Amino acid sequence: MSKITRRYLKYITLLSYFIDLVILNLFAKRIFPFENFSLYYSLFIVLSWTIISLNIDFYHIRRLSNIRSIIIKIVKQFVVFTVICYAFSGIYKPQSDTTLVIKYTLFSFLFISIIKILHFYLTKKFQKVKKVIIIGKKENTLELKNFFNENPSLGYKLIDVLNINSLQCMEESISFIEENKIDEIYCSLNDMDKDQLFFYSNYADNNLKSLKFIANEKELLISNYKIEYYGHIPIASYINIHNEDKTLLLLKRIFDVVFSLVIAVLVLSWLVPIIAVIIKLTSKGPIFYLQERIGKDEHPFKIIKFRSMKIDAEASGPKLSSDNDNRITPIGKIIRKYRIDEFPQFINVLKGDMSIVGPRPEREFFINEILKVNPKYKRLHNVKPGITSLGQVYYGYAENISEMDKRLQYDLLYLKNFSFITDIKIILLTIAIVFKGKGK
Repeated sequence: MSKITRRYLKYITLLSYFIDLVILNLFAKRIFPFENFSLYYSLFIVLSWTIISLNIDFYHIRRLSNIRSIIIKIVKQFVVFTVICYAFSGIYKPQSDTTLVIKYTLFSFLFISIIKILHFYLTKKFQKVKKVIIIGKKENTLELKNFFNENPSLGYKLIDVLNINSLQCMEESISFIEENKIDEIYCSLNDMDKDQLFFYSNYADNNLKSLKFIANEKELLISNYKIEYYGHIPIASYINIHNEDKTLLLLKRIFDVVFSLVIAVLVLSWLVPIIAVIIKLTSKGPIFYLQERIGKDEHPFKIIKFRSMKIDAEASGPKLSSDNDNRITPIGKIIRKYRIDEFPQFINVLKGDMSIVGPRPEREFFINEILKVNPKYKRLHNVKPGITSLGQVYYGYAENISEMDKRLQYDLLYLKNFSFITDIKIILLTIAIVFKGKGK
């Protein structure tokens, strides 16, 4: 499968969600009497459906999902949705025909089931094949090895099983992982001591590798581990970043899209023409500045900004901006002060390259430089970069590698303490900074 197909596969979930909402509202308008259906009823449908789906993880299709698990999710979703609709109708219009609720949810169930099953098969067909290795003794890894070999449809490709019994073997295994571009590492906990566990955990954390464990009875009782069953084999994953929480990621993505559309309609629609004319009248060069940055999973993308520097600003090579930077145009100083130059990045958010809140994306040149100082920078690539961040709010722009390292501590703190409320707080603090003109 091409990279382009995989790139747009992530939009299927979001598209499925919006199609479901359209179906639910169309059937409600068609089936319920005109006086029953209103903007309030539509809002109730959207909110109740969204809350239920987030609670049962309705739109997250796991690699281990099968058609039976998908059907169970559909049934759960509609049982709860039907009960809530029935209760709401009794309160909203006490004299209304409640049998219409059953008719409404039944028709919705049939159509959304088709969409959901289609979503499932498209996701399975175009999912990326993950290369995996297993680390441990033969007797403790045989079942998992057989599981991968007997279930190729799940999208796993087992490359090798490694038995590690010395430091040299551990270092050789890392070379093997790099050479074969391994995506996931599975370790037998029965065969690892604390030093080995720390070695692989640290490597995986700093190199965007997924680390999982063949769990034993002891590990099943540890709350910090998320347990999944590969067939009947318990596999434990240590949860340490919000990237593991698919419900939060879906909620975050929905918020990103809605917020960006609001900004596009209310702000960019009139701001872009005004800034475009001013930039053209005050300096030579294009209105927008496109620059390659590194995003989630180290995928490059073109970030969009209003041009605030001269067109030959980096003729001598990459350079971070500073307070008294003579490369910045007169109008550039103003739009940078109020962060107006960043507004076109809402287009990046709609495209899926960025989020509203997340670590600021950097160029590969500076990433390579900061990695020499602090290898933990790679952890930022576990999440989508953002227009604003905890580092931007509490530290600000960095003028050199040392300052980038200091700002990194705030971004790592964000990864460990992510919540939807935290994002809202960062957005509000950013708005305050914009109005106070504290950018540069």
